[in-house]
Amino acid sequence: MLKKRLVEYGVHEEKIHVLPVGFDIKEFTSGLDDEPNNVRGKLGLTTEDFVITYFGSPFTIRGTETLIRSVYILKKRLKKLRCIILSRTDSFLERKENEYLSSLINRFSLSDVIHLITGVLSRDQVKKYISASDIVVLPFKIVQSEPPLSILESMALGKPVITTLTCGLHELVTPDRGLLVKPNDVKDLALAIYKLAKNPKRRAEIGRSAKEFASKLPSWDFVAKLYEHFFENLLIRYPR
Repeated sequence: MLKKRLVEYGVHEEKIHVLPVGFDIKEFTSGLDDEPNNVRGKLGLTTEDFVITYFGSPFTIRGTETLIRSVYILKKRLKKLRCIILSRTDSFLERKENEYLSSLINRFSLSDVIHLITGVLSRDQVKKYISASDIVVLPFKIVQSEPPLSILESMALGKPVITTLTCGLHELVTPDRGLLVKPNDVKDLALAIYKLAKNPKRRAEIGRSAKEFASKLPSWDFVAKLYEHFFENLLIRYPR
């Protein structure tokens, strides 16, 4: 996507080199021994609950507010809905943002549906929450840098991802690997969540396809060698 935009702005295509994203699926999924239902029991969730999870920064630019408002729409339509927001919090600004999210949850009387978990969780803790989820929702308004690793982590655990049509994410989340909605569109997000909640077969198909995609991504070691080779060629072509 970025390459295409650069070409549109006049950069010569032959001067653009695209290197793949690295991801070690075996390393990420290791240590996850419990079955999802066992994990649910430990987290106080039942097998009947439909669990959606968000994890990452609490900043509303990442769509946290949009998610809360969508859950408010869905509360009466999905009786067993549970939403877990894993809010990575290690700064003053993030604590202030959590206060705002908490106020929204209280304003909409969603404390029985949305569980706002703040702080810095270990990688294994995050993986357990993802594993216990039915879907992962990452409704970014914009993406400030490279595609979020959280999308690939969710795919690696076989979870359908709902994210947004922004910043080239459609190249990563194709229709067979997840759903895309308009950024900052509460109703569009609510509809996408509802569709997956009512179609477990579709969720399973998407989850399998997403995991297969993540399993075929090159390892970070391989990507590092590509970078090394790329810079070695630059030094040969353009010696000092």
